[in-house]
Amino acid sequence: MKMSKKKKYILFAVICVIAIMITLFTCQLYKKHETGKLYANIPDIVLLSADSVEYNLSCMKQDTAKPAVIFFFHPDCKLCEAEISNIIERPEILCEAKVLFVSSASIEKIKTFLKKYPLQDLTDVTVVSDFRSEFKSLFNPSTIPCIYIYDRNHKLDIMIKGLLKSETIQKLINRAYGNKKTE
Repeated sequence: MKMSKKKKYILFAVICVIAIMITLFTCQLYKKHETGKLYANIPDIVLLSADSVEYNLSCMKQDTAKPAVIFFFHPDCKLCEAEISNIIERPEILCEAKVLFVSSASIEKIKTFLKKYPLQDLTDVTVVSDFRSEFKSLFNPSTIPCIYIYDRNHKLDIMIKGLLKSETIQKLINRAYGNKKTE
């Protein structure tokens, strides 16, 4: 049985489309796998503090007694405001951790936000801007707020998307605090 030229072209086009879809799917899986490996440990990227001083994220590795908590937020996000408001009302929930608040917003927007929510006044809390979009491209947070909690060995313990109650944040920090490698 002989196939017409038109059917051959259609078959060839279908095979090409399937091959392209498989390639794209494989690339996405690989990218997701590689990104997960990248932030499984606290990465070495440069951010900018609210007072315009460069802050290297790897500085969080210096404190081996406490877990590290990274909050990704945006000043215009109502859920972020609610979460940060709860944290400011109960700052003791963060006392067992070294905490970093990261935003992709401009320094000006962050400063305005900090006038209303003075996170910088809390102990062991730093607020930074992802001015080069390194954090955002590396961690690829799909929602805000997003929280990354690293244990005392600087390994990612848990990543949570969305709003959390203060008590839940404290429980997760305490869990990460207990995840110490036996020596």
